[in-house]
This record gives sequence, C-alpha cells and structure tokens, in this order.
Amino acid sequence: MSDALLHRDRELAAIDALFRTVENGSPAVAVVKGPRGIGKSALLREALRRLPARAVVLRARCHSAERDFAYGMVRQLFDRPPAGFPERTPGFAAGAEHNEFASAGLLERSAVLNPAAGEPAHAMLDQLFHTTRALAATAPVVIAVDDLGQADGPSLRWFTYITRRLDAAPVAVLATVGDAPDDADPADLAGLPYVRTLRPRPLCETCAAERVAAVFGRPLDSETAAACHWLSSGNPLILSELAERLAGDAGTAATPDLDTVLRVGSATLVDTAVTWVRDRSPETGELLDAFAVLGPGGDLDMCAVLTGRGGFAATEARGILRAAGLLEEEPPDRLRHAALRTELLARLNPAIRLELHEHAAELLSRLGAPARQTADHVMSLGSLGGSERAWAVPVLRAAAHDAASTADWNAAGRYLRRALAELPPGAGADTVELTRRLGAVELHRDLRSAVRALGAVVARTDDARELTQAVTALTGPGAVPVTSVESAEGARPFVVAAAGLGGVPDAPRELVLLTGAQALLAGHRVVDRRVARAVAGSGAESTGARAYLGVLAAGHAAAGRHPYRAMRLAGRCVAGGPTGVPDLGLLCAAAAFAWSGDPAEALRWCDPLVDGLRRRRHDTGLALALVVRADARARATGTDPDVTARWDESLDDAQEALELARDHGAPGIAAGAAAVAARILLTRPYPRGFWHGPEGAASPAADAAGAVLAGNPVPTDAHPLVRAMHLESRGLAVLAAGDPAAAAALFLECGHQLAVRGIEAEGCVPWRARVATAYKALGEHEAARAILADAPTQAADATDEPPPAAEAPSPQRPASARLTAGERRVTELVLQNLSNLEVAERLCLSKRTVDTHLGRVYRKLGIRGRPDLAAALEEL
Repeated sequence: MSDALLHRDRELAAIDALFRTVENGSPAVAVVKGPRGIGKSALLREALRRLPARAVVLRARCHSAERDFAYGMVRQLFDRPPAGFPERTPGFAAGAEHNEFASAGLLERSAVLNPAAGEPAHAMLDQLFHTTRALAATAPVVIAVDDLGQADGPSLRWFTYITRRLDAAPVAVLATVGDAPDDADPADLAGLPYVRTLRPRPLCETCAAERVAAVFGRPLDSETAAACHWLSSGNPLILSELAERLAGDAGTAATPDLDTVLRVGSATLVDTAVTWVRDRSPETGELLDAFAVLGPGGDLDMCAVLTGRGGFAATEARGILRAAGLLEEEPPDRLRHAALRTELLARLNPAIRLELHEHAAELLSRLGAPARQTADHVMSLGSLGGSERAWAVPVLRAAAHDAASTADWNAAGRYLRRALAELPPGAGADTVELTRRLGAVELHRDLRSAVRALGAVVARTDDARELTQAVTALTGPGAVPVTSVESAEGARPFVVAAAGLGGVPDAPRELVLLTGAQALLAGHRVVDRRVARAVAGSGAESTGARAYLGVLAAGHAAAGRHPYRAMRLAGRCVAGGPTGVPDLGLLCAAAAFAWSGDPAEALRWCDPLVDGLRRRRHDTGLALALVVRADARARATGTDPDVTARWDESLDDAQEALELARDHGAPGIAAGAAAVAARILLTRPYPRGFWHGPEGAASPAADAAGAVLAGNPVPTDAHPLVRAMHLESRGLAVLAAGDPAAAAALFLECGHQLAVRGIEAEGCVPWRARVATAYKALGEHEAARAILADAPTQAADATDEPPPAAEAPSPQRPASARLTAGERRVTELVLQNLSNLEVAERLCLSKRTVDTHLGRVYRKLGIRGRPDLAAALEEL
C-alpha cells in the first residue's frame, strides 16, 4: 500500500470484495462518502489500480462549473470507446472528431442537447443502458465517477436509472460524494442489495506521523507530529498541505517548533477548510467571521442575529462547520483550534471587523451579557469621547470590577483607561471616581502609574471629605504603605487628605487614622493630637488604630531613643493576633520589632503578612513585606556560619522582592530590595576559603553586590530611609573592594540622610559602626572612637524597662585638656558662623548631639557661649 492511503485497509478490503462479486457475474455499487480532503479521490484511484486486467473502465470527474452542461458526466463516460474496443462500438462516437452519440438513428442530436425533449432523452438513457450491458457481456465493466455530487441534473438521473437496472450484469459502480447537506446523495439506492456506502475515517495519530515524516524525509518528534494531527483533525489533504508548508517554511524545515506549527497550521486551515466552507456556503462563511469577532462566550445563534439572519442559518452553518472539522461536535459552539480565530480576524476586512465589533457591543449590552465580553468589543472600537456611546462607560466600569476581582490587573487597567477616554467633557465627578479606581488597580500593576493617578485625584477635587474618601478608598483599609515608601509624590495625597480633615469637625475617626498613619510614615504629623492620644492610650480596636499604632512604633524604633516604648506600641498593634488581612499596622509593627532588637518577634509577624499578601495577589505590597522579612531574617541569623540555609532564605526574599518591584514599576522599593540583598551578600559569614582570590582583589560577593546596586539606582524622590539603606550597602561594597576612604564618605552621607528625618537608631541602619570600620581601615582610630562616642543615648520612660547596664564611662578629662576629635569638628564649623542645625547636617549628626558637644566645649573652656569661643581656643 502506498503512503497516500494510510489507514484505509478496511475500505480497500471492501472494494476488493466488490470486484470479486463483479468477476462472479453480479453487480455491485460502492459509494465513498466523506468530507472534503478525507481521501475519497485517492481511494478511488487506488481502487482502479487494483482492477482485474480484463475489466472495462468508464471514468468521469464532475465539477461544479459544469452543472449547467447537460449530460456532462455521461459524455465523459461514453464519448470514446474504452481501451481494447473498436471506435465503432454501438453507442460510442463514430470518430474522435465527433461529440454526438450514434445509436442507429434512434437519437437526434437535438434530443441530446435538449433533455426537455421528453421521449428522445428517455430513448438515449435506454440506449446507453443497453450499451453498458453489451460491454458487460464480454468483460466486467467498472463505472468510476469522482465528485458525483457536483454532476449536472440529467447525468444524476442517468446514474440512478442505470444503477437500478443492473440486475445480474457484471457491472461495478464506484462513486465519491461529499457529506455536506447540499451534496447529492444517492440515498434512494440504499434499498438495493448490491449497494454499499464506505466512509473513510480520519488518519490516526500514528498514520499522521508517518505522513508528516514522508514529507520531511525523516521522523519528527512526537510533540510536533501530534500538533500536526490535532490541527488537521486527521484530514489527509490538510495534513499533507500543513507538512509541506512546514517543510518549506524558511528556518523551520529542520526542527519546527510548536509556535511555528500553530502559526502555519492556522493559516493552512483558513486556506483549506475555511475556503471550502466559503465555496460551499458563503452565508456560513459570514457567520464564521462573525463568530470569530464575537469571541469566547458567543454562539452561532447570536452570530445569526448579529448578521441579520435567522436560526435556520445558524443550524445549517453549525452542521457545515462541524463537518469541516472547524467546530466542536458538542455544544456549546467552540472553534476546535483557538489559533484559527486569530488567523480569521487577521484576514477579515478591517471595516467589516469594526462594524461587527460595534454591533456586537451594542447587542451584548442590551442582552445583559457578561461585562467583560461586551467590554472587549468596545476596546476594539475607536474612542468617541462623547455622549454617542454613553452606554459604554458603565460596561467598562463593570468589566474592570470583574477583572480586578480575579486579580487580572492588566485588563482592569485597560478597561478603566478606556472608560476615562469615553467620558464626555465636564464629567468631573465621574472622572475623579474612575481615576480613583484606576489608581487602585495600578497599585497592583505599575506603582508609579498609581502615584500619578493619586496626584490626579488630588488635583481634581477641593472638597476635603471627598478627597479623603477617594484617597482612602484608593488604597483600602488593608493597604500596605507602598506609595508612601515609593516616592514623596506618592505620600503627598495622604498628607493633603489628612491635613484637610482639620477643617471637618465631624470627620470619621477611621479616616483620620488611616490617612494620618500614611502621612506620618512620610514624616508629616497632621493628625489631630486628641485622636492620636486616644489611640496611644487604647488598644488596636480598628484597622485605623492598628495602622497608627504600627507607624508610631516604627517611628520610635527608628528614632532609637525609646526602644522599649516602640516595642510596647508594636505589641499593642498586634495584640489581637493576625487578622487575616495584611495591613499597614502589621508591616510597621514587624519593622519596629526588627529595629528594636527583637528580629525573632518581627519574623513571627512577617510570615502571616507575606502569606496574606501572596494570597491576595498584592504584588507591590508583597515586595515591600519581603524586604522587611529579608532584613529581619538577616538580623535574626546573626553571624553564625552554620546557618547557611537561613541566609539563603533571606537572600531569596530580597531577590523575589526585587523582581516583583521591577515588574510592577516600583523603582523605589526595588532600590530598597537591592540594598538589603547587597548587605546580605556582603555581611553574611562565608566558610574559610570560600571567596578565594589574589591579595587585594575584590571578592565575588563585592562584585555581585555592586552589580545589583548599580542595576537598581535610587530614584530622586525615594523615601529617605531607602536612600540611606542604598548608601550603606554601596559603602559596604566599596569597602569590600578596598577603598575605605570612599566607603567612609558614603557612610557619612547615609548618616546625613537619616539625621534629616530624625532616624538615629543603630538598629535601623548602623551607619556609625560602618564609618568606624572605614576609619579603622584608614588608620584613624581616634576618629573611629569619636564617631562611636557621638551615638545618641537611649532615653528611658518611667514605664520603660531598665536599659541594659552600660559600660563604665571613661574618666572626664580636666577642662584644660585638649578637645576630642568630635568636639574639634563641631567647634571648627561653629567658628565658620554655621548654626547648630547646619553643623548637624554637615556632620550627619542630630542637633541634640551638636548641642551636647558645644555644652562640653563651653564647660571645658570655662565660657558661656559663641562670642567667647574664638578667644578661648587661642588661649588653649
């Protein structure tokens, strides 16, 4: 068997049995029925090759273009004698130059050309029947007709006439016919005992792989072969066309990948099966285009309404498309191949496609279809920006809500931006409301875009209550402070909203606390003092109270003077345990525990925070929480080289946070994550000899840390704590690379950034210890001791636990002794007429530290103030 007839053993066995019946002197009729491309013609050709040598063969092939040519099929069968018979055989043409029948004068030429002549036409049919019997008297006769369904009407009548009168004549009739509804089907012959219908089946996956391998000249991998079989549905003609296109496609003849198979396969289906459908039924082709435009969720009945047709057209199209292998057999209506829709849309006329989209959107809106299904059609249209399409805005708003409920933030953002474009001019309230919704969505997708939306909300409204509600609803009660940490612009709306509440006497306490907590996190104390005192004296009975307590705890922990108060506030914030909804309070409380020296307690609350944000798919919030957890894990691990797994977990958190922040347009948070990752790389203890290189060369850890820091620079408007963390890590990387002078400068700048915001806790960013290390590397041990001596002392409240015992202070030098290095630096700047605050900023100290230094200098020199300072120094 040739490879063109794979999977046809059953059909060929039936044909062999038919020929044996004819050789035994009995008639037999075989009708090969099936869809286009299934291999009916190939089966007929193979059958004729298997005929007995002495058989007489009469062949004809019909075509739709010859349906108006009377007896066209009959002429093909009888226009000349078959091989081995004389030209003047009765019933055949007298010579090759004649095209009319010669039948002893019984049939005139006019009768042949005019079937309506009546009796003469019947006489011709009878004459041809006797001619066929005369041929069968000498040898078996085989009448082979390809595409019988395309034959003209008179020829079809002759076919029925002769097949019913074969009786005991040794005549075999082979005919192929399609299975479309309008194909001619000799079903009225089914009652004859010698008629049999053959239905070739689609190729199996194994046979399809053999066919593809024959085209390529070698076997292909199973995945590619299976994809070819799936796309072609086992249709041999489509499969061969697909394989030939793949083999000839530039760059894919060697190893076609799956994407190429899908791309070429969808184009092949349009050029074969879809073209056949359009040729057979143009109306079905139009419904198929509408079905492609309508997309998932539509059906052919709706397409019929969309194109102005009725249910009968949908039923007919459903049958044709299923027969062509383009539509799933079982409801609901679905294309068998998803890639086919893309190819159909690409080839559809743009004007027709836009018209169908507009009609579909209006129809689905009236029918109350799912909002996203309708909105997708609106998104395919041009924006009118007026009242002409007022119905589109509610649809797009509902679609955005549905998309956000499934965390499809990209789609939700697209719907809301289009809704804003569809608003008519002057729709102020709707613009603010949609912008607020857009900002809430962008919070999960592109943080900088969310910040811009926040700014637009602030710019478009002057009403304090409306502004407060809009800003609060934007982030929600369970929000984490991603915008406030990301940039100063992101914190501004909260500051404005919180300050605006001062003019609202009956402002809701929860709104005051939520906006005030975000503003306080950005460094602005705008909450009413009475509210703040009430919260500080009570528990975290609400989300707003918990948020404010958490921010207060983080602020105290960062300041460093009241660590026990910070831990008490953080403990009250989380006293009720995990709420199941991650929020601002929980994040700040975890940071407060870590900065106050209890990283284990911080990790206890970081884990439910991270898990909750991951469940809610709040990726930007998750990035910030992972930064806090990575820092807490590193602090809890300490310097034990035997806990490598913990260091790895900490680094994994930082790297995941970095990827999330970069993917969601949050360069500020990305810079913070990079700083933590670099610090972990540079401070974690490694086994002896792990980093081995030439003397004085930078370690691979320093190179890796420098690369991650360089790839994630700090935005100019990032939170000061993020800038300070980045400077600290850069200093560590430079120090590890062997440049302590540059490292000291970076650490001092880090201290300056922190001092500006009052962040002095060494547990937050230990910049003093870093500077001291750099000074020691430079040999300036006195400067190292001075910078450590300048560290602020921790104040204890009456209710605080007693601080740990401090080391005994060194004995005071007499007033005549020389000033310390720190006192000398302060004195030199004071003599330059700088204020105490300016001196503090220049030296990266707090103003309180500068005041303390000057007080000591005055006591040592025995003077009262600045006017006597210069003269006293000269005497000293």
